[in-house]
Amino acid sequence: MRRMKVSRESWLWVAAIAGVTFTGLGLFLGYLEWRRHVRQARHTELQASLRVPDQEAWLDIEREQGFSRSTTLEYPQVGVPADAEYPGVESWVVTAVRPTRPESFDGTGKGVVLRWSEETGLALSPAQLDLAPTYRAERPEDVEWLLFTHLRQIEDAYTFAGRSVYIERLDARLVTLDGRLLARATAESSPPFSRDRSSHRRGYRIPVEFVAEIVARLSAEVSLVPAGEDVVSAPPTCIRDQIPTNFPVHFVVSEGCERQVAELCRAECNLGNGRACAQAGYVVENGDDGRARDLYRRGCLAGDVNACTNWGASVVRHYREDAELLACSQQVFQLTCEHGEHFGCGMYGSGLLDVSGEEQADNPEARDFLERTCEEHGMFPCDVLGVARRRGQLGEDQTHRAQEAFRRSCETGYQPACEEVDEAVAESPDGRGQESEVAVTVGGLAGP
Repeated sequence: MRRMKVSRESWLWVAAIAGVTFTGLGLFLGYLEWRRHVRQARHTELQASLRVPDQEAWLDIEREQGFSRSTTLEYPQVGVPADAEYPGVESWVVTAVRPTRPESFDGTGKGVVLRWSEETGLALSPAQLDLAPTYRAERPEDVEWLLFTHLRQIEDAYTFAGRSVYIERLDARLVTLDGRLLARATAESSPPFSRDRSSHRRGYRIPVEFVAEIVARLSAEVSLVPAGEDVVSAPPTCIRDQIPTNFPVHFVVSEGCERQVAELCRAECNLGNGRACAQAGYVVENGDDGRARDLYRRGCLAGDVNACTNWGASVVRHYREDAELLACSQQVFQLTCEHGEHFGCGMYGSGLLDVSGEEQADNPEARDFLERTCEEHGMFPCDVLGVARRRGQLGEDQTHRAQEAFRRSCETGYQPACEEVDEAVAESPDGRGQESEVAVTVGGLAGP
């Protein structure tokens, strides 16, 4: 077989082409790095110019809209399209616009795109750089609207070629400077959105320039609706008003989530499984109350009854000085109790008790409620009833009947109440308990 010879000139041409290629690649990568630094510097400049961290009015609107991680409203902001299945074949975005708009807003004003994170608080979104000049505010006095954005990854959205794939979901709320909601949007990434090509993860991201497109789309849609006065759009003041009408919803979680594997529960929670949100909350509750409360809230808004009760319980533990939140938690407890959740009944009864500190206070409403729900459910309402009787919160004549309620609670399966019974038996001279000869007649229900 004859061997082909390559001339010296050919090798020189190959080397020259390779050199030009690598030089061009180096220049291109250098340009990308330069562009990144320019964008970062411009972003820092805009954030300082707009004084984002110091805009208390914007922070107040963000809190009222409930868009931060700790007080998030139901996600997605707009319902997922019925034909959006996994694995996704295309990205989608859906919007919802108020039926009327303020007279002063015609969809052409300038504004600011903001994002919230627990690390930085309220910050300027990089998408601000990609807004068209007609929409991009660069000074506080130019701002006519705010777009609050919430971006999160949905892990393990589906499996492709044996590898787990994540996607990103963006939720956004367009509001006026006086806090009136104009429009909402939800978008989700799938091909052909930017792909994460890291060696250990595979997924699709929403590019920042797409957020700018959403601003243009929402502004255009708002401009098409008639101007009017019916623009009151503050979010419901209580989570009770946001719970779905088909409450409670029965959810089924995977075996792994049932074992409280945090990653699996969070993945299922992100796909709308309320029970999985509650399970994920249980896992982190002892170490991160705020995160657990957020997970319970998401589970409650999806329709899980236990998540609602746990959200309320977390509020009671950490916001005892907030009368509005406590009143809201009572509404939630009342709802979950109506649907047979014995912890909800107990918590609602506890909220009815007089907490003024008067040991002999008489509270007939709380007494009647706790005795009735103790009779119906046993369990936790009986435990709350026992504690209230022992503390004298239901009148002096009730204190001697505390053990009756604890026994009923224990016998119906609430284990902590059994410890109260065992302790009373151990302290009794005859070993039968201080009230061993008193018939158990909680709420009129005779017992052994």
